[in-house]
Amino acid sequence: MLIASAVSFALQAPLQHATLHPSAPVLYIETPDVQRLLEAYHDAPLGQMLRDESVRAEWSKIASALDLKLDVQFDATLEALGMPPSADQHGVDALLARARTTRSLSLSIGIDERAPGELAAALKSRVDTYTELASLEDAIVAHARTREGRVPAALAELELAADVATDAWSRPYVYAPSDDGFGYTLQSLGSNGVEGGVGEAADISAAVTLEDWLASEMQRRFFVLVAVEFTSDQGAADAAAAIARIAPALDGAVIREVNMRGKPARAQPFHTEAPLSLDGWVLRSDALVVAGLGAVDCDAVAARASASTTSSDLISQLTTLDTHAGPASGVTVVRFSAQTARLNDIAKGVNAPGGAALLGLLGSLNGWSTVARMQLVGERFVTDGWTTHSGAAFWTDSIGAAPVSKEIVAFVPDDAAGVLVTQLAPAQLRDQLLSLMGGNSASLTEVETKHGFSLEKDLIGSLAGPAAVYVMPITGIGLPNVTLVLDLTDAVAFQRGVRGLVAVLSEQGQKVKESKYRDAPMWTLAMGEEAAALPFLSVSPTIFIIGKRALVTLTSLRAKKEVKRA
Repeated sequence: MLIASAVSFALQAPLQHATLHPSAPVLYIETPDVQRLLEAYHDAPLGQMLRDESVRAEWSKIASALDLKLDVQFDATLEALGMPPSADQHGVDALLARARTTRSLSLSIGIDERAPGELAAALKSRVDTYTELASLEDAIVAHARTREGRVPAALAELELAADVATDAWSRPYVYAPSDDGFGYTLQSLGSNGVEGGVGEAADISAAVTLEDWLASEMQRRFFVLVAVEFTSDQGAADAAAAIARIAPALDGAVIREVNMRGKPARAQPFHTEAPLSLDGWVLRSDALVVAGLGAVDCDAVAARASASTTSSDLISQLTTLDTHAGPASGVTVVRFSAQTARLNDIAKGVNAPGGAALLGLLGSLNGWSTVARMQLVGERFVTDGWTTHSGAAFWTDSIGAAPVSKEIVAFVPDDAAGVLVTQLAPAQLRDQLLSLMGGNSASLTEVETKHGFSLEKDLIGSLAGPAAVYVMPITGIGLPNVTLVLDLTDAVAFQRGVRGLVAVLSEQGQKVKESKYRDAPMWTLAMGEEAAALPFLSVSPTIFIIGKRALVTLTSLRAKKEVKRA
């Protein structure tokens, strides 16, 4: 029986995680090859360091000095999940041992909509109705002032325009004066025209603010979906049991069977109170476990998993990266999508005083659309990303404006543990900085004149575009060796700009030492006594110029090593 089951599962098409998830989640993360990812991290310098007993001992000393009982808390969490570490095993090792039983996994978080734009339409109707209710109440109060405080017997007495006397669903507002004639109730019965209801059908009155309704509606529509494919059926059974231990079953809930990928799967409902009060379910089929929380339907997930062909906005977004960055050249170990543009779209067209706070919140998300992938190419992780946004101008407009420079890539040390290479757009960077300064441009001009430099011309104007940030391998406790590199068009002008900034900092009481090392001009910022209290985290930020490149390091020692390397 077990052998037949394993063979049946193996003969199925490889699990495509994106097909399990709702079409348009706000956030999606997938690890299609957990084994390769863990193997790569196990062999990486960081992984080796974290397993080193001397390093663990140092971290324990730091945690003890700060009175942090991280190990105890972590072990207690694992105990609750049914993964208690043995006496000779660290909690992290126990977690890694369980992770190695995982083949692939995915997570999505989002806001449920019956159709694209449905929530935005519901929100607009609600904002419009709130706005009209406020106008009606003003008219009722004005009417009462002329009649010794008595409110109208009916709204018709106010002689309202037809479009004002009805709500967003073209139904009359429900108005009732009190028996004494001095009070009243006024409401809309929502989208269904029936008293009560939830979501867009909920009644609308001054008793519930737009912000309170939105908070309730977002919780009602919120969902989380997690799918984990294990290397064995037993791993899936253990995971389902762990969920059952930390999330109590719903009272009276019945475990039922659903068809998933052509086979029966057990679906068990549960409930959680933290961080939100939400119902959920866990579905297990052979070595696959899928858990949903909130507004995500178990039967819909099972149907998507069983469908022979599936298309969705999510799948289209993930394939977008191939168009912009080219097909993967290695083993893809992480795929990522973030679509805050969906939340931004909810606020489009809603332009009323009652929605001001809401618009401010959603507008701050700036309409992001980001897809990324992490590949294992040889012994290195390579991450490609593609980001757009539909909101106002943002600082990221000044990066990734063109293909990266091969010359700056060649400058990065071969043994760098992590690298970010991009192409700056100096003009956009200048515009963003000036926008952030707002009305302080006059003050900036005064400072520039006093110290003989121009932020725009000497500093930003001297940037050629190519830029890189890299971190060297971590070899012990302390801050990593991080270096920022900027290609320059005019090193002399950039040096003039740095000296001007140093003069400004000195006026504000900052101590900056200017020096030369092997003919490279160098400026080092002296940190205060607070930094000296933690020597393993001590920093001495340094900026220096080598030829037509400006570099910034966290320590002066690293700066000197970079000068020697160049």
